[in-house]
This record gives sequence, C-alpha cells and structure tokens, in this order.
Amino acid sequence: MVGLNDGTLWKTTIGSSSLTQIDGGVLPRAYVCRIVLDPKDTNTAYVTFNGYHLTALPGEQIWVTHSLYETTTTWTAAGKGIPSISVNGFVIDPMNTKHLFAGTDHGVYASTDGGLHWHPFGKGFPNVEIFDLTLQSPARILRAATHGLGIWQASIFGF
Repeated sequence: MVGLNDGTLWKTTIGSSSLTQIDGGVLPRAYVCRIVLDPKDTNTAYVTFNGYHLTALPGEQIWVTHSLYETTTTWTAAGKGIPSISVNGFVIDPMNTKHLFAGTDHGVYASTDGGLHWHPFGKGFPNVEIFDLTLQSPARILRAATHGLGIWQASIFGF
C-alpha cells in the first residue's frame, strides 16, 4: 500500500508497478502519515493522517478497513476520542490486535476495542509530539520517539 500527501491510497497484491486506488473518495484529503497492516488479519489495515489543515471532524485522523482484499475496499473512521491532531505513529499489538496505540502531536493514545474508542495512554509518556512508535512484543514494551525529548518507553503488561 502507498499513501500520498493528498489522502489517496493505492495498493498492489502482486507487487506490480500497476496500482489500484482504494481510498473510495471517503478518506480525508490530507497527508497520509502511516499505513499499518494487521499482523493476524490480512483484510484489515489502518491509515493515519496529518491533522493540520484537516477538514475532517475529530476522530477522522485514523481510518480502518476490514475489506482490503475484497473487490471494493470500504473505510470507517476509527479515531473517536483523539482530538483533531496528527497521528504520526501507530502500532497494533500482535498478541491482541484489538489493542492499538497511536502516537499523536499530544502524546500517546490507546484503544482496547480495535479503534472504536481512544483514551490518553498516560503511563509515563510526555504530552509532546510523538513521531514514531514501536512495540517490543515479547517484553511488552511500548517505545515512543518524541520531538526534542528523546525516546520514552512503558510496559503494556496489564493493558
């Protein structure tokens, strides 16, 4: 999958240089920050967007599809609870793919229901721009790269 600065999404399932547009005209026309594929469900993917100059309502910086390999790819807004800010980093917990983490311009947010609802993940992360997230799965450590404050980490055991 490829996302462009105008919000369009493209895919190939065979590694071809010929891509198929899959945004369906419903996604925000904003810079695509991240595309993350579900590690256990090949039909599921999440796309995050830059929140600046975004005409969408709060909650529309993250979108999900559960029909990536279907004839028609449909998208649903999946950021309820995140203010209208950029979502720069995104991680799916491979041990429970309903557990999601979003690195935003105001810290880390978490969802335990596959993106239906989000809340600030306040376990030791600063309220600053998060540029990238990674999850060290066996140790259950979430790491965040920040703007100007270095790398932070927190355990997600019990999350």
